[in-house]
Amino acid sequence: MIPDKIIEKCKKGDRPSQGMLYNTCAPYVFTVVKSYVKDEDYVKDIMQEAFAAIFKSIDSYDSKKGSFKPWIAQITIRKCINHLKYFEKFRICSDLEVVDTFSDEDFSHLDELSVNDISVLLHEMPSGYKTIFMLSVIDEYPHTEIAKLLDISPETSRSQLHRAMKWIKKNIFKSSNHCRYEAL
Repeated sequence: MIPDKIIEKCKKGDRPSQGMLYNTCAPYVFTVVKSYVKDEDYVKDIMQEAFAAIFKSIDSYDSKKGSFKPWIAQITIRKCINHLKYFEKFRICSDLEVVDTFSDEDFSHLDELSVNDISVLLHEMPSGYKTIFMLSVIDEYPHTEIAKLLDISPETSRSQLHRAMKWIKKNIFKSSNHCRYEAL
């Protein structure tokens, strides 16, 4: 994604290198932000906050510990979570429920969905469900880490993921022969 020499120059405050890093990474950061935040008006603000945090903490990046892309994703996701906590009506229901198991057959029609279908579905998903679904399924955070990020228990995270899966199943699979999205 970004050559190590550009990152090293960014660590020294080299403005052209910072511009190159921004121009190269902006589409990726934009995609991460859009996947967590529904409101278009906030996307650029969160991107700006993410890049400010990236440049502020770039000295802590160590290529020996991992690649740059996951590092900037983690910073960006944390900015998105902060936004959701403080500016949106972000609610996590902490009621615990009996968790059913889902079979592969429950989601067998997923292969028929286009990227656009999935984007539309995620856009309509309630914020609390979507956030935990994104963190757990897409970004592969363990429930213990999700719990720390969102100030909830790991059990609540698991319960919310289960509710998100039920929501997906309810809203995608209206008929066994047709896979289609229907908004609430």
